[in-house]
Amino acid sequence: MSEEQQQQPTFSIEKIYVKDLSLEIPHAPLIFMQRDTPHIDVQLHNEGGMVEEGIYEIVLTVTVTAKLAEDKTLFLVEVAQAGIFQIRNIPQTDLEPIIGITCPNILFPYVRETISDMVSRAGFPPVLLNPVNFELMYQQRTEQPEAAAETTHIVLMRAERDVAWEPVERGVTGWLKVRHREGQTRYVLASQGPGA
Repeated sequence: MSEEQQQQPTFSIEKIYVKDLSLEIPHAPLIFMQRDTPHIDVQLHNEGGMVEEGIYEIVLTVTVTAKLAEDKTLFLVEVAQAGIFQIRNIPQTDLEPIIGITCPNILFPYVRETISDMVSRAGFPPVLLNPVNFELMYQQRTEQPEAAAETTHIVLMRAERDVAWEPVERGVTGWLKVRHREGQTRYVLASQGPGA
């Protein structure tokens, strides 16, 4: 391999795997007799580190908790979806967005499928996670580093199943800012939002 080829920027997926997963149904079997609509809480955490020169492990952890109104937990599922990526000859200024945006975007469909499958196998209706705007999350973390240092988890949403969202603002990037009836806001793809 020539020296010029060795200096070319390289990005490749070496391996995608489930690093850790857990499912808790603390009130089974009686919880299956409940007919109330649960509140769903979704939290996301992304971290990465160098394994060896030019090889990085990125871990996207998603925690989904379903609770009833009396604060009784139906289920809690947590999945740590990991990937090993080869990232070489990339300037440091470009490396952080790749680790914070590109790699989580690659891992998200896998963690989404794993969570849906685990919840279904536990005897509950599947939880289908909406797409996540990792670029927006990365921008918020870099614009407010002191806030990012205080918390390692980002709450993606707190919602009930089958709840309508009110459009708040349509972005130019294809994302729609919506507000839940209880006042919480989040971003969804414009093609999947209200009135799409």
